[in-house]
Amino acid sequence: MIRKHIPNILTICNLLCGSLAVFIACSGLFPLEYATYLVLIGALFDFSDGFAARLLQAYSPMGKQLDSLADLITFGFAPTAIIIAILQHIIWGNSISDTAELQTFESVFLIIPFIITALSAVRLAKFNIDTRQNDSFLGLPTPANGLFLSGLVFHDTLVFGPYFIIGASIFLSILLISEIPMFSLKIKSLSFSTYPIQMLFVLISIILVIFFKLQAISLIIGLYIITCLIQWLFSKQKKRI
Repeated sequence: MIRKHIPNILTICNLLCGSLAVFIACSGLFPLEYATYLVLIGALFDFSDGFAARLLQAYSPMGKQLDSLADLITFGFAPTAIIIAILQHIIWGNSISDTAELQTFESVFLIIPFIITALSAVRLAKFNIDTRQNDSFLGLPTPANGLFLSGLVFHDTLVFGPYFIIGASIFLSILLISEIPMFSLKIKSLSFSTYPIQMLFVLISIILVIFFKLQAISLIIGLYIITCLIQWLFSKQKKRI
């Protein structure tokens, strides 16, 4: 009886990680990196709940809905809070409580990142009713978006500047609800001939982690996005020919 609840317990752990990440990003009581650590741990729980459901044959409609709700917090709302905290650090170097007298133009920088949460919700709702996304994705997966944005804390964000952060948030959020096909890492074998792109991507990702450590998070997701966009552009060109 308990085993059928294991995937849902893992999903709730994912949700709790996201909730704690939001708290850390908003409170300023802990280093912002801790929020991203929690998003990373949430991603592990997100992978584990699906793996456990397949292993234990414990699929349920409730589990599917709960997974989406957890993902919205961990990979939608938590990255929003992290991005806002990054923008505050870049522009003002202070906390939310110290920004009461912001000018209207400055306030926009704190509002725009909420598009991440909004379009993550749309993405997850679409995914739940879209039967075309069993072996691959249409649009950027929510965890990939959340990991890229959260992973920016491990880079020198002062170099990027606020306009890059805002631009990346908007662009990636639009990718969430796009119809661009993106490959999945849910492979059925480790055959390079069957899954050449996935296997090569994993190999390069390992190399990036070895050389760049936690900075590799955003680099890996960036590589994933670029690879999928190139594939999509080539497929469109082939259709025209």
